[in-house]
Amino acid sequence: MQIPEQFLPKLNARRVTIPLISPLDEQEFSNHFARETPFLIEADLSSLLRSTLSQIQKVPKEQKIKTFDSIPYREIREGLFHNYMDYVEHAPSNCLFPEGFDVVEERLESVTETKFRHYALSLNESLFPEIEGFRIPWIEERNYLLNLQSNFFQTHGITSPHWLFIHPAFSVSNAHYDHDSVHTAIAQLKGRKKAYLISPEHHATVQQEQFPRLPNGFNDFSNPLIAQLPCRDMELWEGDLRENQVLFIPRRWIHYVVSETPGMSYSQDIVNSSNLSDWLGSLFKTRI
Repeated sequence: MQIPEQFLPKLNARRVTIPLISPLDEQEFSNHFARETPFLIEADLSSLLRSTLSQIQKVPKEQKIKTFDSIPYREIREGLFHNYMDYVEHAPSNCLFPEGFDVVEERLESVTETKFRHYALSLNESLFPEIEGFRIPWIEERNYLLNLQSNFFQTHGITSPHWLFIHPAFSVSNAHYDHDSVHTAIAQLKGRKKAYLISPEHHATVQQEQFPRLPNGFNDFSNPLIAQLPCRDMELWEGDLRENQVLFIPRRWIHYVVSETPGMSYSQDIVNSSNLSDWLGSLFKTRI
């Protein structure tokens, strides 16, 4: 399935392919991770997929969820989870949101011209409790967040490290980087995505006022005018994220992700020795 042009980033930067590595041991994985550049690995994620599918069957018929049209979002809608699943699996690609989903929040300051397809915002442990036990190969012992008690995050008002995404084809996360200086691992359980990433050293390059910008300050990568943005000296890392692959995104790397097919992915925030002080500093700064 080919991604329509309007959903792809328009940057004329130098393209770099995200490497797919096959670490032989813990040390080799650690060496790659320490470089703080993106990479992919292959992994058997079948147990995570089975768990997700089993939990979907247990969601009550009356359960409501929220969806948004991108990150950052223009609008948030709310409706029944089972209507959302029908939209993901069966709706045509020109259908932007599920049947019966009403707007509950809008951002009028958004300058995004492209209309993106909605995908689920609120698939967390309250709805899918087993994701709290999901683990990703090679990183399990290195992620300090997995050693915290399950109620720690809610008690202290901290974002949970576990994220489940069930997405239709051609849904888009526009230019952003993840909260509180976390590293991120995205495990693709089903379907395919394309990811585009930019190093933190180039943040200013894609925050230019003379080009369309998002509410988070970054330029709107989907806008055709971005093809004129001067960035030929910048690297745009790109890669395909397929089933049973995991993409590792270092802290503060900007990413733009578009789904090529309907699918499911599990994302995990990572805090280890390399970003612990930044994570603690970010939490302190946002809570005083």
